[in-house]
Amino acid sequence: MRYRGCFFVMSLVLLIVSCTADKGGGETIRPVKTGRVEMSVPMERTSLSGTVSAGMEAHPSFRIAGVVKEIYVREGEHVEKGQLLAELDTRDIEEASAAAKSKYEQVAAEVGRVEELYKRKSVAKNEYEKAISGLQTVTSLYETTQNQLADSRLYAPISGTVQTVSVSPNMTVTPVSGVVSIINTNSLQIEGYISSSLYVRRDRFVRMVAYSALMKDSIPLEISYISPKANNNQLYKVRFDVAPEQSRRLAPGMVVEISLYYKTASDADVMSVPMSSVFACEGKPSVWCVDTATMTVVRREIGTKGLSDEGNVIVTSGLSGDEILVTAGVSMLHEGDKVRLSSPIVDVELTK
Repeated sequence: MRYRGCFFVMSLVLLIVSCTADKGGGETIRPVKTGRVEMSVPMERTSLSGTVSAGMEAHPSFRIAGVVKEIYVREGEHVEKGQLLAELDTRDIEEASAAAKSKYEQVAAEVGRVEELYKRKSVAKNEYEKAISGLQTVTSLYETTQNQLADSRLYAPISGTVQTVSVSPNMTVTPVSGVVSIINTNSLQIEGYISSSLYVRRDRFVRMVAYSALMKDSIPLEISYISPKANNNQLYKVRFDVAPEQSRRLAPGMVVEISLYYKTASDADVMSVPMSSVFACEGKPSVWCVDTATMTVVRREIGTKGLSDEGNVIVTSGLSGDEILVTAGVSMLHEGDKVRLSSPIVDVELTK
């Protein structure tokens, strides 16, 4: 996290929340809200621009050339995987298939006769092998025409929305001709580029979020791919996955800003406490620590260093990290006051 020099804010808080005379220890038991010291890994943040794209996109085309007979979908229509999209005119293929089938049946019958004679040793081996080879040839031809008939029908390879339809009936297409374009907007990705200085720190990436002026809240991201090679501008492409429940807030083509957080070279953890737990006593920042043995509060002077990105006060000295702190109503307490915890203590896990 980048430390912000919010000394003016800190000073204002300490002026407002100051300690009273150090006297107390009465029998009045005050309910207090508490929390533990927060430990976090120091991080840096950088921003980059990203473009939303469909996580899945398909451009199916026919595997054979032919004349388009029918198109069964329109632009903007939702299709399911396996749905029929279009088909070719198959009259020529059907005629060729019928001829190949007839030839296959004829040769298969002839091979059956030759095989029987071969078993009786009435024909030479080379005649038998020639008949078998002929059968294999016509079988392959017949299977080819059957495959062509199957390939004359185009099915959706994914579920999604038809973005474009590039052909129309009676148009001649080739195997490289795109027929339709389908995008799945239920699974979106965001593409961006990082510099080489960030690329070498990719193992330290911790958190990524996307945001824009159109969003009320940021969207968490997960890295799915980082290009191992830079482009001509010495930038590395990065793809971020968007959770399906967040995809409805985005659309392919949108431009967003990405905040990328990464751990710094330092392995030392940063200690921070809620701003509401800090008060000034004799001009020095302090906190109330709860002695769980006696259930009383003890004042502890601390050293501070501004605020964290989360708005907590960064602590440089005075605490070990396992203290229980009073986080509300600190100005009403005195040294030695007996207290009662008004809420369970929640351990703050180390942010990774």
